[in-house]
Amino acid sequence: MRRASTGYAISIEHLETMTAMNSTTSLIFVDSTVENYQDFIPITEAGAEVFTLDPTQDAIAQITEVLANRTNVANLHIILDGSLELGNTTLDVGALESPQVMTYLQQWGASLSADANILLYGRNVAVNELVVQRLSLLTGADVAVSAGMTANATDHNRGDFDLNKRSGWLGAAPLASQNGETHLATCNCAGCSLFINKERLAPAPVIGPTVPLASLPLLSSNPAATAKIFLDFDGHTTSGTSWNTSFNGNADIITPAYSIDSDLNTFSTTETASIEEIWKRVAEDYAPFDVDVTTVDPGNLNGPNNIRVAIGGAWDDWFEESEGAGGVAYVNSWQWNGDTPVFVFEENLGNGFAKYTAEAISHEAGHAFGLDHQSSYDAGGNKTDEYNSGSGTGATGWAPIMGASYYQNLTSWHNGQSSQGSNIYQDDAAIIASAINGIGYRTDDHGNTNALATILGGSTTLSASGIISAPTDTDVLSFTTGHGSISWNVNPAEFGPNLDVLAELRDSNGNLITSSNPVDALSASINTSVAAGTYYLHVKSNDLYGRIGQYTVTGTTVAGSTPTLLIDDVSVLEGDSGTTEATFTVTLSEASSQTVTVDYATADDTAIAGTDYTATNGTLTFAAGETSKTITVSVQGDTTTESDESFFVNLTNATNAPIGNSQGIGTIQNDDTSSITNLLTEDFSDNTGGWTLGSEWQIGSATTSSGQQYGNPDPGVDNTATADNGIAGVVIGGNASQSLHDFYYLTSPVVNTNVAGNISLEFARWLNSDYAPYMQNSVEVFDGSNWVPIWQSGADPGVQDSSWNQQLFDITAYKNANTQVRFGFQVGSNGVYSVSSWNLDDVKIVSDSSNSSFAVSIDDVSLVGTDGDDTLIGGAGNDTLDGGAGNDTLTGSAGQDWFLYSTGSAFTAASVGVDQIDDFATGAAGDRIVLSKQTFAKLTSEVGSGFSVISEFAAVTTDADAATSEGLIVYNSSNGKLFYNENGSAANFGTGDQFATLAGTFTLAPEDLMLIA
Repeated sequence: MRRASTGYAISIEHLETMTAMNSTTSLIFVDSTVENYQDFIPITEAGAEVFTLDPTQDAIAQITEVLANRTNVANLHIILDGSLELGNTTLDVGALESPQVMTYLQQWGASLSADANILLYGRNVAVNELVVQRLSLLTGADVAVSAGMTANATDHNRGDFDLNKRSGWLGAAPLASQNGETHLATCNCAGCSLFINKERLAPAPVIGPTVPLASLPLLSSNPAATAKIFLDFDGHTTSGTSWNTSFNGNADIITPAYSIDSDLNTFSTTETASIEEIWKRVAEDYAPFDVDVTTVDPGNLNGPNNIRVAIGGAWDDWFEESEGAGGVAYVNSWQWNGDTPVFVFEENLGNGFAKYTAEAISHEAGHAFGLDHQSSYDAGGNKTDEYNSGSGTGATGWAPIMGASYYQNLTSWHNGQSSQGSNIYQDDAAIIASAINGIGYRTDDHGNTNALATILGGSTTLSASGIISAPTDTDVLSFTTGHGSISWNVNPAEFGPNLDVLAELRDSNGNLITSSNPVDALSASINTSVAAGTYYLHVKSNDLYGRIGQYTVTGTTVAGSTPTLLIDDVSVLEGDSGTTEATFTVTLSEASSQTVTVDYATADDTAIAGTDYTATNGTLTFAAGETSKTITVSVQGDTTTESDESFFVNLTNATNAPIGNSQGIGTIQNDDTSSITNLLTEDFSDNTGGWTLGSEWQIGSATTSSGQQYGNPDPGVDNTATADNGIAGVVIGGNASQSLHDFYYLTSPVVNTNVAGNISLEFARWLNSDYAPYMQNSVEVFDGSNWVPIWQSGADPGVQDSSWNQQLFDITAYKNANTQVRFGFQVGSNGVYSVSSWNLDDVKIVSDSSNSSFAVSIDDVSLVGTDGDDTLIGGAGNDTLDGGAGNDTLTGSAGQDWFLYSTGSAFTAASVGVDQIDDFATGAAGDRIVLSKQTFAKLTSEVGSGFSVISEFAAVTTDADAATSEGLIVYNSSNGKLFYNENGSAANFGTGDQFATLAGTFTLAPEDLMLIA
């Protein structure tokens, strides 16, 4: 950028002399509507080129086109008609704030020489001096204007000109505290890219009505936030701070009120409008953060996490240690105690020009939060500019707030090379929101998914607003429309936008229909035709760093046709006890833009309320856009064999939608027949069943033993809770002999298992045994040709039961007409401890002819689900519940129940599902989670209660810990989830997954689980 000399006033008579001395090229642009415009051309200037402007076109664009391929232009003469009418363009403040015009004027500056002049000829041009000042700032040129030009200037009496010079540079140099002393981090003003008016601009006269300073606009961007950025516009006296001691001889620093005109005691309507615009711009910069940008004095600014921005006056009122500054701040002063302001010198910022002043405020407040400058470097890492001036032009032209942000429309926080070095990157937003600054990010104001969308409704003209607080933030808005054309416009903040909007239209399944993110605009618009339904507008950033901020949405949809209410029919299995839920779905034939309500109530048919189901009634409410609701009726289970029964759910009293079908039928299906057959049942009350007893095997009453050297004694009671009807065991009430060195068996009678369905073996075990090779135990099945071991005890620590443990084995693979099972033990030749050995009770071989999945009957009932989502409820006895595939709901009710997981093959999420277990009871007499080692194939623990390899079970408190646990079966005690962690401590669960959720919060122990073959 060029550096200009001190400003001065010059009359038109001296103009030719000045241009003759400095000129290399002069261009004259004439609005052809000016009467006798030839008389205003400075004919004494040799070599000048003259261009006539088309009065029907944009004159600024025409001049820009002429200058596009020129450099080192010394003088631009522009002859105007009227005050500031140029072609079809009015050169007022509003025009100069247009991003396109700002870009054009910066391009002018690139074509001008270092000491160029822009000379404006026209009637009453000088009455709007603010325009002239800003024209000088944007082009970098000296600007001279006619002070009183006559309508007919044939005598070349062109009037006097006030030449407004700009000089100096905005060195928004931070102050840093080092070793307790205040130090000014100096700025090489010749190399900075933020310039100021080093000489004060002559203030404009007071225009329009005024209000007292105390009547300034009271504005807050986030009133609930405790952290405040206080924009102090009405003057402030700073005392007792480092500013006073370091820069003002310890005297008070008097900051006058913000003022565009010459009146420092009131605010004009122009000034209050400018104050409001400044506040909006700064509020936009800090919108993502949980901080309040406010013009309301918080009262106490002596603590950390608050800052005053004193806005007013000029830098050389007291801060004369630099060549000029638009503002100054102590770095990290946000965290300080005491009211230490940052200062913004509005007199040096285009006389309080709203954009410049706001950019300086955000910049200096950024220093208070701990930010350095964002700088520019060449390929070799050499700093080329203290202030990164950004890139691009027009609406999407960008610059970092902590760089040179005055001349681009889009300014934002940046993650780039800081002033500390080319290899030191500064993440502005992360620093502002860091814990040390105590503010963080603002709470998200809209959901990020279709399911969490904010519903817009009530009419076909819709609107909303929000804040995109991060590049990853998406605000989802849902709406309902009829068939036809819809339109949506998403606009960023009106002043100083930071957000570059990406808008997406998606359907109810999340599919993208269309999107908008224009390359030459920050706003987005969607215009398309859709079928009737509910849709979702996704508002987000274009994913570039810092392109975040506030937005508003307006949309037009199509009024839909009137939807119809419908209810479906439901059929459920009755169950033997407890309740099963019958869920009716009520739907709208299409989404409505209005709220729809309908009453419902059950009524008897052949089913009787209170006996077969629980009566219910209520009102369903469909919010705008919703199309589905459910009604749940509890069906009561029983064991009575009966015909199927039915009841009704009736719909009445609908609002905003007619009822299509008013009655849903609920059918209760009788399910009181069983597919379970007991092929062998033995409680060992005697030996009439024909069991073969090997050496030391006995049948008799349970008796406690003593004298064992390892493990626990024999039980004093059998497994049957109601009566002591006998057990089978090795030396009941005593210990196994230590001199038997072969296998000795208890063998069942022959059973024909060659029937349809799955076959299982189940029994209660109380076994205490030394470990191999000193002693070994087995359970075997005869497959028609050979005895096949289905379980064997292993190495240390052997088996040490202290209670009856339910055992379950799938022996379907071995079924034949001559099936037998046997239980054996073997003692080593020496070194064997004295142990109580085997105790057995309640042995069963069971067939399940349903073939739906592996299931057995423990005592009273066995329930087997289908491949769907089933609800299974046990009875009062010791039940087995196998939900099969699907996400099932399992309730064991009373008794010691088993919840079975055995698919016949390796675990897959699809074949197992995720079951809800509602009433699991822990402890020795409680329920059991029964896991097949064929399904949970990574388990190496022995078959039986608990885990012989202790590390294979783990309890954690988070799902993330479950995925990386060393355990293979992992229980999350905080939410009841039970996982198969197939790959151990590796990430995720491998081929495993969650397979159950246990209702309630309790400690699940290894003994609450059982392994089967």
